[in-house]
Amino acid sequence: MKHSFLFITFWVIFSTLSFSQKIDKNYGKVTINDFNVEVPENDDAVVIFDKGEVKFTEGRDRFHIIFERTRRIKIATDRGVSYANDEILLYKSKERREQVYQFSAATYNFNKTTGLIEREEIDKKDLFNEEVNKYWQREKFTYPKAKKGSIIEYKYKVESPFIFTLPKWNFQAKIPTLYSKFTVNIIPLYNYVFTTQSIKKFYSTSNKRVNGVFNFKGKDYDIIRYDFVMKNTPAFKDEEYISSIDDYLMQVKFQISEYQNLQGGTVEVLSTYPKFIDELSKDHRFGKYLKKSTSFAKKVFEVHPELNKGTEAEKAEKIIRYVKDEYNWNNFYSNLATETPKKIFDTKEGNVAELNFFTAGLLQAVGIKVYPVILSSRGHGKINKKYPFQEVFNYTIFLIEIEGKEHLYDVTSPMLGTYILPPRCNNGDGLLIDGQESKWIKVANHLTSLDQTTINISDIDVEKKTASVNYVNNTSSIEAYINKVRFNDKEEKIKKYLLDNGFTSIDQQRTKGYKDFDKLYMIAAAGKSEVEQLQDHIVVQPFLKLFEEKQPFTSHIRTYPIDFTNAFTKGAKSTIVIPNGYEFIEGPQNYSFKDPTMSLKVSTKVNGNNVEIDFKLSFKKAVYDAEDYFMIKKIYDKYLKAVDTPVVLKKKVEQ
Repeated sequence: MKHSFLFITFWVIFSTLSFSQKIDKNYGKVTINDFNVEVPENDDAVVIFDKGEVKFTEGRDRFHIIFERTRRIKIATDRGVSYANDEILLYKSKERREQVYQFSAATYNFNKTTGLIEREEIDKKDLFNEEVNKYWQREKFTYPKAKKGSIIEYKYKVESPFIFTLPKWNFQAKIPTLYSKFTVNIIPLYNYVFTTQSIKKFYSTSNKRVNGVFNFKGKDYDIIRYDFVMKNTPAFKDEEYISSIDDYLMQVKFQISEYQNLQGGTVEVLSTYPKFIDELSKDHRFGKYLKKSTSFAKKVFEVHPELNKGTEAEKAEKIIRYVKDEYNWNNFYSNLATETPKKIFDTKEGNVAELNFFTAGLLQAVGIKVYPVILSSRGHGKINKKYPFQEVFNYTIFLIEIEGKEHLYDVTSPMLGTYILPPRCNNGDGLLIDGQESKWIKVANHLTSLDQTTINISDIDVEKKTASVNYVNNTSSIEAYINKVRFNDKEEKIKKYLLDNGFTSIDQQRTKGYKDFDKLYMIAAAGKSEVEQLQDHIVVQPFLKLFEEKQPFTSHIRTYPIDFTNAFTKGAKSTIVIPNGYEFIEGPQNYSFKDPTMSLKVSTKVNGNNVEIDFKLSFKKAVYDAEDYFMIKKIYDKYLKAVDTPVVLKKKVEQ
């Protein structure tokens, strides 16, 4: 680590030059003007500038990409210090990988006493390498002595052998970006198409031919230089219920469309969807793999003849449940199958495509029509329906036809029902492939998930400030899956959850339906909770703390969809037995709203000696447009107020 000081003269502090004039966008050229950059009130930091450039270089056996990036950030709050922990994400394959070959970073702090900018530097030896998974690694680093008011910046170069997809460029971050520029230098041997996301208009763009600046085998070639600039990009305010922040950031992507080989011929890479489908159908890891799986099915039926008995619907149920229960997903995503059906059968393990293709082979062998559906998993990016960017397709499920009805299946989640897809599949449309034909279909669960709770509060002891509580929760579909994964049906996990959310003690608890994947999953418990006494009043929380949560929708405006992953209905009914000598005073206010896609009903009433409070919140769609944001936000406000409002009982006045 290196230490250095820069002297700042007094007149610069009061400079009134414009941003473009007073900020030097070269690495290491930090001045007092960077410290004077204003950060919006509700933001923890600001990107002063972010510059990236892509160039080509001749490698030992092929062209490589050189990606250079320089970024400078001002930290405005203590929370903003989190930006001092950063990383560079690098892609790899079995044979090749991206590498950082130049790296410098520095923290700058202004010492008001001495008038000096103090600089702390790190370099490449301070990077910490970490393997993320089979395809990714990252170089992590921490800016030294970063604090509120610091300026932090880095500059690095990455060499990449992967020329088909250039580094994508985000013009937007979770903090404001004052200036962002991306430059791409394309050599004449390669043609690329680029797509933009969430960008209505660039601040400026240009493309121009630069003469003779690229040398290949002793000959100079012209290049085409593309420049994209954005200024004053607002922070992306990440809220709940979003598929992935990367799906909505302002960004530009380059994908190779064709290239010239050394023999002078043109090789098409980015084809049309019909050509892409044709290639997949002939691929031994896709179309031909399905044929192999179907042929191998007879060996499976020799060991498990029961799978080939019953009606078409019964066979499908048994086959899908057999694979779900007996085979393990290795957590690798892919739309292609590489291991043979025999190896899948022997090892009882495979990636997404291998397990689903293996299952499809069994289904097809018993006469059921099967169609592969390729998609992009949640968080992996959105599919471009104009260009078949192959790298975005990383998942294969299947559509099957049974007795005139269509069903989607994915066998990688054994805790889900036969035709319930895991949340990772719900990311927009998928492409169904039928031989040489294809069509876009909606990939979603058609069943609404249920989460229904019943609470009975009785035996209120005013002196001890306690009450007896009986609790029953029933969930179905995705909501049941979430609870099963969360608790794993473990008594101690469920008990901790209840004690953390309003119970003071648990006397009994039980579950039902943990392995009945197409039925309700029930959690039941009995115990004690606290009540509050204020003079002659008793205050009871009808829903304990079981529905306590923060308002997930906090922005004034939202420009991207609200993605719940699955349509759902959440409801609860709490019955409070009024103790002798007391009467009901107040509780949650009645409220009702209903339209064709969403509804909320809250009801409080006295029924004999009981106070009954119930609510029902329903969202009938998995994904809502941004135009629905204000209504959804309002409904959530009403819902959260209802579940947080106590019931107040008052001691009766003796006559």
